[in-house]
Amino acid sequence: MAQLHFHWSDHKGRGSEHAFSGVHYSMEMHIVHYNKKYDNISEAGTHPDGLAVLGVMFEITRKANPHLDAIIEGVKAVKVEGGDDYHSTPPQYRQNAGQPLVNLENLLPNDLKLFFRYKGSLTTPPCAESVTWLVFHDTTDIGLKQIKAFRELTDSHKVVLSDTFRQLQALNDRRVEASQPVRDGTTGAATYGTNVIITNHLKLVPDHWCRVNELSNFSYGEQHRFVRPVVRPSNTSADVVRDSCHMFDIDYKQVLNDLRLPPVNESIKCHKKLAVKTCADGWVYDTGYYWDSFAMHYDFVCENSHRFAIIPTIRTIASVCGTPLFGLIADLFTPESLQWLLSKAKYNLVVKSFKHIMQTNSKSIDEDLLSMQVQKIGKTTKPEELAEESETTTKVKHIHKAIVKFLRETTLFQCLLILTLCLAVNLSAKHIFETKTIVLYEKEMIINDIMWSLARIPAIFMVWFLMQRRIGRRLTNALLLAAIGLILVGLLVTKSEQMKYWLSTCGLLLTTPSLMVISLQVIEMSPTTFRCSALTAILSIATLAVTIVQHLFTIDNYDNHWLYLVVVSSMAFVTSFLSTFLMETLRENTPQTVVSAEKLLNDMKYWKLGKRKCDLKSNIFKSLSTWDLNDAEDNDNT
Repeated sequence: MAQLHFHWSDHKGRGSEHAFSGVHYSMEMHIVHYNKKYDNISEAGTHPDGLAVLGVMFEITRKANPHLDAIIEGVKAVKVEGGDDYHSTPPQYRQNAGQPLVNLENLLPNDLKLFFRYKGSLTTPPCAESVTWLVFHDTTDIGLKQIKAFRELTDSHKVVLSDTFRQLQALNDRRVEASQPVRDGTTGAATYGTNVIITNHLKLVPDHWCRVNELSNFSYGEQHRFVRPVVRPSNTSADVVRDSCHMFDIDYKQVLNDLRLPPVNESIKCHKKLAVKTCADGWVYDTGYYWDSFAMHYDFVCENSHRFAIIPTIRTIASVCGTPLFGLIADLFTPESLQWLLSKAKYNLVVKSFKHIMQTNSKSIDEDLLSMQVQKIGKTTKPEELAEESETTTKVKHIHKAIVKFLRETTLFQCLLILTLCLAVNLSAKHIFETKTIVLYEKEMIINDIMWSLARIPAIFMVWFLMQRRIGRRLTNALLLAAIGLILVGLLVTKSEQMKYWLSTCGLLLTTPSLMVISLQVIEMSPTTFRCSALTAILSIATLAVTIVQHLFTIDNYDNHWLYLVVVSSMAFVTSFLSTFLMETLRENTPQTVVSAEKLLNDMKYWKLGKRKCDLKSNIFKSLSTWDLNDAEDNDNT
């Protein structure tokens, strides 16, 4: 045996240089051997049969692995990349003839029967094609605190040594052999995963850096050190990061031979003397989370980052065009209730539904009498003036006149216009809050989104209880919009970045229930005949308006654009006041036509909450009650 070394990452779910059926592990250990017929490992590396490497995967567990204690103590003693702080290592862990430092047998997995073998190369420079790989399928445990010791190692610039593994490489006609039949679907090692992760994160921009073809086979960590200059985010910041848009202007063939940068790069200060340039051959993307994204596919990074605006534009166009179409289809073909069937003159289906209700309740009813009464109710729900007009004009003129009358004269249109403004303010505030929201789980964006969805649930239930049991939809909507306006004012006046994060988080928790209340008001105010169309049209108009305003302001960072914050916060207070003049729909029957909606709106009093819901009967059930039917039967007999 010549040596052993480890490969890891500071991200969960990756770090190993091999994968089983696309599954990575957090760390991988390589035990390197060379053929005895060669004098040393350097000579053996030049021959096809010179090296053999055992690969062992490590899986994180809560309990520490005691067999790794000696290695962990040695890792903690290393302060600088490439350094050897032997004298700072505790004496009990120093290697001597009488007590070996590590028992390698204890680091191997329990099951040694199943392993994979193939002819490959070293995964670190010079990446010689002289290795026979044997990768064990079973894993070895490593404690969470133990792997943390690896993840805290830094280089000479105090930058964390992360991603010290080489990405998966294509097999290139290599044959992978298994020591015994594999029953769990494992296909081999070091194969390129074919599973493509489909995600809705259109704006995902993973970590990236300049592509250097000479270093394409190097691990991500090695490419970071040889390609990316070290910079500070600001003059006042003590932290340093790797540049994503520039590379060292040096001869990388020399770097490939010497495996180091020129001596001028020995400190952070010397980076200013080492020439840099923009990326010449594109970028390399960290595919640890996703194999592909919009930014990766079209290189919308660095000097091309301004093109990223096309993503929300495409999304807005799709939303504005597709949402109303969905609402129209729902109103035309999806029966939402018996009232909808009445509005579409589908009397036979209404009678059939009532017969089913009567049979379920063990009641009987005369079908002819029921059909007659249903048709009578259906005729009374239509506006008389429109019914008369439809007999003398064409259908197109009838529809056109109805639309014009609705837009010019109806109180319902005014209410829907106010709700459109409320929704536009909600969407604008949501976009602002999302730029400064606390990240609940930084390592995995999908998990972060799931956690945010769970965090919204308590806010939704609290607002629902307030809306249903206490003050109703109208005042709840007004209070939520006023609270959003106050939070926007807080973002405008506060100087603390931490306070901005907390305010944005609270604001984002309020925008979701606010959207729920606005949607309910639109649905309950709109007539049955175009209820879904009204909601989707309002959503499309609000989305389009918000997009246009954002482009007019050419916004890059919402919380720093004070004028935009002033406009949105002012509109939040205005819409909060206007929403108090909307009808309280909590304790009212939903209207069937524009005429019935107008009647409800005109009868509304500002401080009126209405009767209890349990005291009200729906229009159709009230008309088809047993005493109404008996009266109709008596009238026919006379």
